[in-house]
Amino acid sequence: MRLTLCRAAEKCVGFIALCLVCVPALAGQVSNPDWIFGAQSAGLEILTGGDGLLRWRSSAESGWHEEKLGDATVDMAVADPSGQRFLALSDGRAWHGERSPAGMRWTPALEGWKLSKLGFDGQQSAWLAWACRSERSSECAVLTAALAEPAGQGWHVIGQGATPELRLLGVDSDNRAIASAMNGSLWVSETGPGVWQAVRVPQKFMISEIVYWKRAGPWWAGMTRDQRVLLVDAARARAFAVAMPSGKPGGQGSGWTSAAYDEQTATLMLGGADGRIALLAAAGRSSKPAFSLRAASLPYVEQLAFDAVRRQWLALSNDGQLFASTNAGLEWTLEKRFGQVRSNGLAQAADGRLLMWGDGGFIAHRSPAEGWVLEQPDLSRYINHILVSPSGSLLAVGVQGLIARAAAPSGGPADWCVIDAGLGYGQYLTHALAYPGSQTLLAAGASATIVRSTDDGASWQTVFKHADGALGNFQRIAIHPQSRVALVVANPGWVMRSADEGASWQNAAEGAVLQLKDVLAVPGAGFVAVGEGGAVLFFDAQGRLQRQLAIAASPVWYQIREAAGALWVMGDGNKLLRISLDAQQVEEVGLGQHFLARDIISPAPDVLIVAGARGSLLRSADGGQHWQVINAGVQANLRRLLQDEKGRLWVAGRDGVLLRSQDAGLSWQAVPSGTIRHFKDGLLLPGTHTMLLYGERLLALPAAIR
Repeated sequence: MRLTLCRAAEKCVGFIALCLVCVPALAGQVSNPDWIFGAQSAGLEILTGGDGLLRWRSSAESGWHEEKLGDATVDMAVADPSGQRFLALSDGRAWHGERSPAGMRWTPALEGWKLSKLGFDGQQSAWLAWACRSERSSECAVLTAALAEPAGQGWHVIGQGATPELRLLGVDSDNRAIASAMNGSLWVSETGPGVWQAVRVPQKFMISEIVYWKRAGPWWAGMTRDQRVLLVDAARARAFAVAMPSGKPGGQGSGWTSAAYDEQTATLMLGGADGRIALLAAAGRSSKPAFSLRAASLPYVEQLAFDAVRRQWLALSNDGQLFASTNAGLEWTLEKRFGQVRSNGLAQAADGRLLMWGDGGFIAHRSPAEGWVLEQPDLSRYINHILVSPSGSLLAVGVQGLIARAAAPSGGPADWCVIDAGLGYGQYLTHALAYPGSQTLLAAGASATIVRSTDDGASWQTVFKHADGALGNFQRIAIHPQSRVALVVANPGWVMRSADEGASWQNAAEGAVLQLKDVLAVPGAGFVAVGEGGAVLFFDAQGRLQRQLAIAASPVWYQIREAAGALWVMGDGNKLLRISLDAQQVEEVGLGQHFLARDIISPAPDVLIVAGARGSLLRSADGGQHWQVINAGVQANLRRLLQDEKGRLWVAGRDGVLLRSQDAGLSWQAVPSGTIRHFKDGLLLPGTHTMLLYGERLLALPAAIR
């Protein structure tokens, strides 16, 4: 199965009416890197980011074209006006791409140079690059290559002239640049790429104090970490050191982060890290810039922009909120909230279209016809658990309060929708579980929080949250199929119990503070919980504590699994625990070596496979009496064993490791997963012949591999 994201407005409950648009399937994997660069030019929208990914589309397309340029982050990319040729920057290297009916062909360009920025000179129809010879050399220059040259070749240095050796500081979308020299002087390039003009720096202002530069209209704004800004009037080659208003008597600002410009009124606006807004009216005419403070009620301002079509200022915060002002920053209203994602940027087109991007694959756009549309859910916020509800819906939970839901899988694309459950940015969910034959679901996680849904995951309410988080972080949930009692264990903390379908919760540990990692409901018996200090706890079906064992050598037990007609407890040590299904018999099974066991499976009678740390696999053909070490050829920690409908075994782990065995675990072969991100767990989707692996990356195993 390939995961495709499609519009499903009626399915997106509780997410501010933002849903998904159809995009092409992406190699069986939800491609959700951290997008760090975006641009709208020549009728194209371009995004680049982590995992070596680059996307682009024309304004007439709804779906994205995607390219993978290795594993390193793609820092930026530009295209020629036809959209047939691209120049991409990744890890300081330039790559030239040319589209054809057979696909994109990439070739290296500018070998021997360390690049910092790329551009396209529309007047000369040529590529531009700002680069240095090496990291140790200060020999930097602007280089150009005519578009007519084959495969981005024919580069030569332009415009150095008599200027000193320069270090590039900033480049805007029109290829205007600002640079500093080795002696601390400042230079701007306005009339043409590589044509530099010196700018006198105000006394006692060190260029090295500037954290980053922003271009706004005719101004370059050099941002420092305090309340100062260096304004450079690029057109007149003048610079001003401005002490910015803090809004607090004698207070020091926390730094200015963004800038925007309204050309019609010649107004320059700056945004601050603490939500402040400062305005310079008639900025293009001022000989001595003086800002006035406008507002201090916004969150951290990540980026400012001026929408000339709607005549409004836009302020993008670092927690995914977009604010708008029509009165020059005196008042702000919330334009749109995008869950708890971190937005990294916003780009505007001449017709008023807006494109936003950020961490976790976040992409959103606004157009006059559609309004705001969220194009891809943020599913890379480390997914801790995915379950299939009794109705067949998929539910994923993870860090930063992630709850995502997809309709019942049918062998086709999964249609994920992110649900806003009102959880804070720092909260995360570790586990979710459904009551048998019910639409009631539970999820638990950090800060002693339990949330509950009674409509199959469409909406959620917080039903338990300790006032000061003294119960620690909730780890696992278990629901007994007969009594329908639920237990939640914490580390550190107590054991929480609910007998009313999760509506209310009480402590079931009788005052003991336990360091528990996992809990499992045993049909026909009760519950078993395990944790640190070799602790094994037994509860009855009503969740009442019956007895407690402490295993010698005090291992840390991490996991309970059912395999080969017994319960198996795994952890850090040289043994496993085998517990009978009636929870009456406990037997220690030696592994013959110190081993961090994380999963176990029984692919055939008397055959057991155990997976653990540093690529370790153990196999027993006699029910655990003797063990054989299996060399799988990897060093990554292995986390999850699965057996598919054809009887093949799979194991997934850190660094994107995915192994397959077709002989009951005697030998293993590596299967490329397309990622180096960590897998934590996985599951087989019933009736679809599909396997989901998740953790730092969500992967649907392609049918061609399986």
